[in-house]
Amino acid sequence: FSALQVALYTGVDELYVVGCDVHGGYSASAKNQDVSAAKVPQNALRILDSWKVVLPFVRRHYPCVTVTVVRPVGLRGMGFRELEGDPDY
Repeated sequence: FSALQVALYTGVDELYVVGCDVHGGYSASAKNQDVSAAKVPQNALRILDSWKVVLPFVRRHYPCVTVTVVRPVGLRGMGFRELEGDPDY
């Protein structure tokens, strides 16, 4: 989560998390290809547990920052702001 900490340190107001599905499925682009490498690694639960600490950390140390998960799959319902469509950057 070094990248997250650096992003927060730069003084952003909004942070968009894109492509962090952590759900154990295959990527959408792997339909007709060898998908053995597209599986989420065995430590997916550890990664998911780490994400559970992010929101309380951000709320405590960076209360003015909004964390939005774009089209969440594995991070759905964890308390982050969720965006189903494309963000208006």
